[in-house]
Amino acid sequence: MLKVKDQLRKLNKRDLTHLRDYIDALMADHEEAEESAAEKSGPQDSGKGSGKGKGGKGWVEVKMIGENGPYAYQRWYEGKRKKSKYLGKVQGSAG
Repeated sequence: MLKVKDQLRKLNKRDLTHLRDYIDALMADHEEAEESAAEKSGPQDSGKGSGKGKGGKGWVEVKMIGENGPYAYQRWYEGKRKKSKYLGKVQGSAG
């Protein structure tokens, strides 16, 4: 990990921004895979609504990542944990 950190220090702001976008997409993929695995293992209703189904209490958040985006994320709470799913780049946006 130390070698990775040393290499990251050599990157310029533009490259770091692209790297952050890539990492965000990877994190979203991991979250989606975890959700898929949880769905396959059966329902685990916390009683608070996942925000993903009918009548849920979730919301869509749009944010910029550095100078890139905007990107849409579905957000909801499961118990005390805030969960998110990457939805993609907002259509019609420049960038």
